Amino acid sequence: MNIYTDQGYPDIRAWVSAGITHKIPFCFCIGGRGSGKTYSALLYAYQSGARFMFLRNSQTQVDRLLKPQFNVFKRINEDRHIDVAIVKDGKTGVFLDQTDPDNVKPIGYLAALSTFSNFRGPDLSDVDLIIWDEFIPEAQERLVKDSAVVYFNAFETMNRNRELEGHPPITTLFLANSNKLDNPMFIELGLVRQAEKMIKKEQELYINADRGYMIIMLNKSPISEAKQNTALYKLVGSQSSFFHMSLSNSFNLADTHLIKPLRLEEFKPVVNVGEITVYQHKSNGTYYVSGHMIKTKQAFTSSAPDLERFRVKYSWLLARYLQELIYFEDYMSLALFDIYLRNKR
Repeated sequence: MNIYTDQGYPDIRAWVSAGITHKIPFCFCIGGRGSGKTYSALLYAYQSGARFMFLRNSQTQVDRLLKPQFNVFKRINEDRHIDVAIVKDGKTGVFLDQTDPDNVKPIGYLAALSTFSNFRGPDLSDVDLIIWDEFIPEAQERLVKDSAVVYFNAFETMNRNRELEGHPPITTLFLANSNKLDNPMFIELGLVRQAEKMIKKEQELYINADRGYMIIMLNKSPISEAKQNTALYKLVGSQSSFFHMSLSNSFNLADTHLIKPLRLEEFKPVVNVGEITVYQHKSNGTYYVSGHMIKTKQAFTSSAPDLERFRVKYSWLLARYLQELIYFEDYMSLALFDIYLRNKR
């Protein structure tokens, strides 16, 4: 499967085609700013004729995109000599193809994930493609509460019973910059550690056919490489965190003195939660958190209800954490522990 087109942009057509062929409807794409993710996804939607739902996280973002000057098709309209307009419909929008004035037709919808339950548009069973842009929120962006579950409900609203009726499921393109590896969607689906492995191996593609998802890391994007010589990135320099997030597709994996790989045989497992296991040292009273999963009597998933039960039952771990009596195998173990225990999604 091609990752990039001959021009160096994300080859969305190849991804979706492979996904449909191999029954992999969920595609997570993470790449640097300006690498062409959104543009390529919208262009594919237009050229393929797939009726699409374009999602952003907040209503504020959607309100902005409902203004003609911020139409997401603005650049595509200019480049391809087409005329796709956005028409406001309550808090949502409808994309209209006005290229042929005698045959104006709707081709897609615009909505905010945060207010999707209030969608009052037409029957959405005609949607074939969901494009969730910026599914990993930026640092300053307010999180949508339980965003992963909200997406699941939105997907169910649109997908309905099509699979039971013999039709393929809706394809979803999850697009984002490399802001936060421990993001709500990856946490809910248990993908954090898999994504971390890809980063360490500089792996661009991972496919899990059993679960029906693929992860694409645009680590070698020709467009991102070319942008290194543009004005802004010369200014910030190649050592800045902004440079690495924007162009190198690097997540902010901070170092800490509590991260130190330890010998598991010196510890006994206490509890499984999400993608980590908490261990207790056999003699010195310290604890260790690792992605190495050993089955314990107490186990909790990363679902919201299970995590709430974990926080109540193991609230005493917070004191050990603040006393720096807990060590971590790696950054992801620390990040997940912090999220699971303190609800910092």
